Amino acid sequence: FPSPWPGGWWRLRDIVEYELIATRAFLESAAEYRESLLWNFYRMAKEAINRGASEPPYAFVVPADQHDPVAAALLVDLLLRHGVRVERAGGPFTLGRETYAAGTYVIPAAQPYRAFLLTMLRKQRYPEVIPYVGGPVMPPYDVTAWSLPLAMGVEVVEADKPVAGVPGFAAIESPTWPGGDVAKGDGGYRISHAADSGVTALNRLLKDGRKVYWLKDAPEGGGAGDFYIPPGEVSPEALSRLSKEVRVPVEPLAAKPAGPAYRVSPVRVGLYKPWVASMDEGWTRFLLERYEFPFENLDNAEMKDGSYRGKVDAILLPAVGKDILEKGEPASAEARRFWEPMPPPYAGGIGAGGGEKLAKWVRDGGTLVALDESTEYVIDLLGLPVRNVLARVAQEEFHAPGSMLRIRLDPTHPISYGLETEEVAYFADSPAFQTSPPDARLERRVVASYPESSEDILVSGYLKGGERLEKKAAIVEYGVGKGKVVLIGFRPQHRAQPHRTFKILWNALFLGALKEESLAP
Repeated sequence: FPSPWPGGWWRLRDIVEYELIATRAFLESAAEYRESLLWNFYRMAKEAINRGASEPPYAFVVPADQHDPVAAALLVDLLLRHGVRVERAGGPFTLGRETYAAGTYVIPAAQPYRAFLLTMLRKQRYPEVIPYVGGPVMPPYDVTAWSLPLAMGVEVVEADKPVAGVPGFAAIESPTWPGGDVAKGDGGYRISHAADSGVTALNRLLKDGRKVYWLKDAPEGGGAGDFYIPPGEVSPEALSRLSKEVRVPVEPLAAKPAGPAYRVSPVRVGLYKPWVASMDEGWTRFLLERYEFPFENLDNAEMKDGSYRGKVDAILLPAVGKDILEKGEPASAEARRFWEPMPPPYAGGIGAGGGEKLAKWVRDGGTLVALDESTEYVIDLLGLPVRNVLARVAQEEFHAPGSMLRIRLDPTHPISYGLETEEVAYFADSPAFQTSPPDARLERRVVASYPESSEDILVSGYLKGGERLEKKAAIVEYGVGKGKVVLIGFRPQHRAQPHRTFKILWNALFLGALKEESLAP
């Protein structure tokens, strides 16, 4: 563009011309400077290989034993599709003081995409740049954390010594996916709640009318919330097909587990879709489809007339501002500068009448899950005794524009099933909650909170004013009448990236579909 741009019309034709000019310029440059481009590409690749062979890290090691048996394979598959060389150990090997089992993945750092590996597999630390003496730190423009191991919940170890010379390593073209043939289980079958694709298997089983439980107590070799399928409910052949298709291990059990469990019912999800474009709604819809949740979009008209009653069991509000939910337009003066009113019948939001119907639906037994900024709407709608402590805090005092923060979970709550007691959440100037004692009408449980010290909160990225998060709640669940409300003060599904926190959202959606029973004979 000319600088400054004089203004005027900018139409679809102009966008097409802009792209064509860029494409033709690229092709012309590639043809004209072919030899130089290829030589420089070769030199960069060779320098990266030499550096990886002469200085740490020499490799990245992905141990075979992972909390999530599926996420490690997903990470390796992602790297392979980006042209990274990955090797797999054919037998055990020792690196430093640690011994790694056969099946461990090793990603050599001496390869052309070394810089890509360092960027994607390490934690990020935003540099504190001061533009002039005595000036403030320049704030980040955009997201400051994108570490794949942190986002996906995969343990990755940096090798500070060369791994070369260890026998049994071979380059792979695809990861070894979990899942396979399932033997007959006289006591039934178990699927780990920690497995990324376990919920896909659960949704398929429920769709077929199969009986499935979540175990309240951690079984031997498993974890609290693991899925249990009673014997005779599904044949080993059908479970084998399911295991291979969704790539999840299914363990046959010699004896039935005893103790309390939750019988799980299918959950029909209603995903709110405002007419004002919402990127978060689109990504959420993408994930609901990928993990095979039965769902339907609810627009303003359906929210206003309450026609979702009897059709959905859980309503999910993506990260959408309160004013867009209520009125269908942004509240901030900055956003309104570029705001064009929507034409009928797309104008407006849920409105007061729609809010009243939603509140009644919750009190009558519905489950309402709100993500990030939509929590403000739900708090006001239902008069919940909780507040966002960051609601009126200026950016100069608190700022975390896409960082990974440490949260601590209550392991006894079903929303925490499949997760570790300490997790990492994607936080983008999101809310943080200060709860008050609930009145007799409500039941309250804090599911996740931030650590007591701000020094323990930031894991990757940038955080200013972290002391404002100390001991504040990140996830809160309320019992409202016969229904349930879950406030998730971050985006557990942000752009389909943080696999480790997907389960928080899935568990929240199932919360109202759990009925406690005893498996004792």
